[in-house]
Amino acid sequence: MVTLILHILIVLHSLTRYGDAVRELDHGVGIILDTVRRLGLASDTLAVFSSDNGAATYAKSDGSITVS
Repeated sequence: MVTLILHILIVLHSLTRYGDAVRELDHGVGIILDTVRRLGLASDTLAVFSSDNGAATYAKSDGSITVS
């Protein structure tokens, strides 16, 4: 049971970090697009966003998390 609770806590921690990263990314892209609009370049601009899945994370049995 302790292992299950630990695993759930690790997953929740990872989701929180992921959500924070998405929020920051959204904010940064919003600033860029607002600037493009403010400069009057929106009708001549194609914004393309690309990303990979990021680093893989693995939860160890001792509760630590590794990133590769």
